Amino acid sequence: MQFIKKYKIPLLAILVYIAFYSAVSYIKNRFGSHLKNTGPGTQKEFKSFLQKKKNKETYYKIKKFFRSKKVVRVVPMHQLFRQGTEWRERQMPAFALPPSKYWKNMVLTLKFLRKEVIPKFGQISIRSGFRSKEYNALAGGVRRSKHLKFCAVDILLVKKVSQRKLHKTLLQIWKKKGKKYNLGLGLYPGVRFHIDTCGYRRWKG
Repeated sequence: MQFIKKYKIPLLAILVYIAFYSAVSYIKNRFGSHLKNTGPGTQKEFKSFLQKKKNKETYYKIKKFFRSKKVVRVVPMHQLFRQGTEWRERQMPAFALPPSKYWKNMVLTLKFLRKEVIPKFGQISIRSGFRSKEYNALAGGVRRSKHLKFCAVDILLVKKVSQRKLHKTLLQIWKKKGKKYNLGLGLYPGVRFHIDTCGYRRWKG
């Protein structure tokens, strides 16, 4: 109390300070472990996924196909098979591999990213690529999601950029090149966005 009187610190300010940091401490203790477990599958986790012989064989076939189409190095390959960021919470696999009939769908999407997105924004991180029907349903995805046909990716940029600049640039690209690429563009809260080349349209989520 003498300290408070000496420096004339309002009692209300002290109480607000104590309440705030008590709340922060509670959130960290209550939800901290959950927050650490969110996010897409890592490259290390993908290596574990490939321990299954069938997964490994399918992956190398896809990689060979992409190499023949000259799109194998557009993004780290494992990112294309990330189902999403809530796989732990949903108790689903972090990764899934698409049937061969869908492999061709990703080729134009990767070409678009290489020519129109990466040169303007730099390195990208794919948060969700191919999804199984089970994961898509649990994650609240639309029934005819382009992720199910290995045509879509949800993206975050590695470099920081404002939402305003990101949306403005992406909309300009969509207007100029959208019909050429049959481009689907989804703009989400923050700086996350959706790209596919399986239907000319755009929306805000």
